[in-house]
Amino acid sequence: MLKFVIFFLICFSYGKTQQNSDVIGCGGFIISETDINYKVVRVQLITKDGIPIYTTEAAPINGYYMIPVYEHGEYILKLLPPSGWSFEPSQFELNIDGETDPCTLNHDLNFVFKGFGLAGRVISAGSTSGIGGGPAGVILTLFQDGKKLNETKSKADGTFEFFDVLPGQYTVIGSHDRWKFVTDTSHVQLSKERWEIEKPIVVLGYTLKGTVVHQSSPLISIDILLFRASSNENNLPSPTCSNNEPLNKNEISFLPPTVNAQNFVCRTRTTAKGEYIFDDVPIGLYILLPLYAKSSLEIGFIPDQKALTMTHKDFLVQTPFETGTISFHGRVVKSTKTDKLIPLSNVQISIDGKACCQTDSNGLFKLTHIRPTGTIKVKGELDGYTFKELTYAINLNRLIGVGDSSTSLVLSPEKVRVTGRVQCSSTRKQTIRYTDSEKKTVQRFEVEPNTEYTVYVTPGVYIFSPELSDADIRSGVHLTPEEIDVDVSHGSPIDQINFSQLKAKLNGVIHCIDDCQNDLPMLELTSRSGVTNKIDLIETTSKTNEVHFEQDNLLPGKYSVSLVKTKQNDKYCWKESQLEVDLSNSNKTIKFEQTGFKLRIHLQTSNKVILKINQLKDNKFTHSIDLISGLNEICLPNHGLYELIPSSCMKFENEKYFYDTSKSSSSIPIDLIPIEYQVFVFIQTENEDPSTTTFPVLIKNLKQSSELTLDLQKDKTKWTGSFWAKNNEQFSVFPLSDIWLFEPDHNTITISADNCQSNQVKFLARRG
Repeated sequence: MLKFVIFFLICFSYGKTQQNSDVIGCGGFIISETDINYKVVRVQLITKDGIPIYTTEAAPINGYYMIPVYEHGEYILKLLPPSGWSFEPSQFELNIDGETDPCTLNHDLNFVFKGFGLAGRVISAGSTSGIGGGPAGVILTLFQDGKKLNETKSKADGTFEFFDVLPGQYTVIGSHDRWKFVTDTSHVQLSKERWEIEKPIVVLGYTLKGTVVHQSSPLISIDILLFRASSNENNLPSPTCSNNEPLNKNEISFLPPTVNAQNFVCRTRTTAKGEYIFDDVPIGLYILLPLYAKSSLEIGFIPDQKALTMTHKDFLVQTPFETGTISFHGRVVKSTKTDKLIPLSNVQISIDGKACCQTDSNGLFKLTHIRPTGTIKVKGELDGYTFKELTYAINLNRLIGVGDSSTSLVLSPEKVRVTGRVQCSSTRKQTIRYTDSEKKTVQRFEVEPNTEYTVYVTPGVYIFSPELSDADIRSGVHLTPEEIDVDVSHGSPIDQINFSQLKAKLNGVIHCIDDCQNDLPMLELTSRSGVTNKIDLIETTSKTNEVHFEQDNLLPGKYSVSLVKTKQNDKYCWKESQLEVDLSNSNKTIKFEQTGFKLRIHLQTSNKVILKINQLKDNKFTHSIDLISGLNEICLPNHGLYELIPSSCMKFENEKYFYDTSKSSSSIPIDLIPIEYQVFVFIQTENEDPSTTTFPVLIKNLKQSSELTLDLQKDKTKWTGSFWAKNNEQFSVFPLSDIWLFEPDHNTITISADNCQSNQVKFLARRG
């Protein structure tokens, strides 16, 4: 009934103007199982060409609509719902013929509501929702109660939409295979009044990449610095960089005036492919600055910086940074043949024939604004050296790989100066020969006598020696030294390699066991012709065990050097007291070495005497020696006090004598004078008699009319004993026994000083 009333009203309103046309009504319902606002849904009739004919709204109560059609023809009946709402179908294609079409047949053309459209937006960090658009290609996934319902991608302006979504509580999660998010999740309550996501998905930033090349080849290890163009954007999130190290003072000094160091963000470094990459860069204005500024190498780039705008997508810098000019260090060292390279300062450097610079105390020089390709010719100049021009091929990657502490461009002198003089009486040119110690090559050059010579040699070790002509040799020219070792392996010039007519010099030393005293012997130098000269010792104020002496301006030849001894100083023993020395070809050094302290013993007897010698302190020395009649000289090895104990068939004035090496009297001989002599008494038996242990004998001094009894001690079949007597004394000896008979029954002896071993009295005993 309602459909009829509406149709009637429509027909009545148009009847006045179109009395002769049949009006056909096309109508139907907006059908929905959920509560929707019908008033916001419109229905429109258009021609096949898209020309609107009639537009109406659905009834707010039940969603009914009706559109009049006045002419037959082909039409499209389409639904105009709010954005995001979906219906099936969304339109009907009609051929109004007045007979068979659904409108003429009064059929309902219904649009069935399938769901709302849930709309949202993806924006970038630093932007405001709805301003400046957003990124495309972000995947948005719709969830309800943890269940995935749908998935879509953001459009070019950052918007996205889910269709056929019924009212309810939903969660939207954003994702991307490269980009990170500040906010990747948003929750929404969908109703008939609200079908937009209020909280946007926020992308942190985007990838910024480019390349650095050198002659179209990638350049590695170049720092790319990222700056914000304005300090107003410094509150934005920080990108992800491979290096967040701040700028140092050296790097700040290389910044162009247009770049503010306060706006520095971070840095990265080019890879083996020459690529630099910054991830998660927020939108905004930026400046890229390539920098390579080491102490050994600086690189200028073209362009020196790039300004760019990061929008809602990855940014590829199409134009690479290319190398412009470079500045790098070279180094000059004295020689490259040594383990330790010694720098050479004040060397004047020329590049391609033009003066360039000078080396500093570290041997370094700096080449500026050099083409990064090709070759340059480098040469050094310094007094005392010669340099060969070096052709240096510039390899930028090699220079980058060298690092800060060294340089690949190293110069060293080709040759080093050696100077000297030949002093001689000859007027002929003299020949100097120098031999390479390693290669054994020999080279020669001639010099004017008594004039300085100069020769340049390659770094190494040489032997310089004069080469005399036969005429000079016959005239008596003898140059010294015969050879000089010249070491220029470290690359330093050497002067004063001089040769002169030989005037020999004798050096020597007297080595004492302890500190040398003032009573050392004098020295005499005697030539082969018999000329003798005294050599003075070099005085010293401190105590020492060595005293030196020297004698110069000696003619070449052979000499003897002697220690001149006197009674006062002849208290030392010497390894050698006279040395032969040959000064024909070179200066010599000789040495007199003390071996001990001289002990003199004067023995006034021809009898055998053994002298036992003991050093009293620490028992450093103990020795026994057979003395001879007369003067005995014994070398004691150490300084100190000695105990002397003579042992023989004689008694001396003292049982012990003492000798002190430090006393001035130590050079005076010690006299050993015998005062008594030992007389031996022997009784021999044929068989051993255990019952008799001693034999008493009576000894009578015939000159003094005195007597004594001596008990002889048993030794198997012999009884022995002795007594002491003076020289030429006369004694009678009587064995005493009641059971033994003796042959002879007594014996008389006169004491002899010449051979005390012969002072013996012998008896033969047998039982009576």
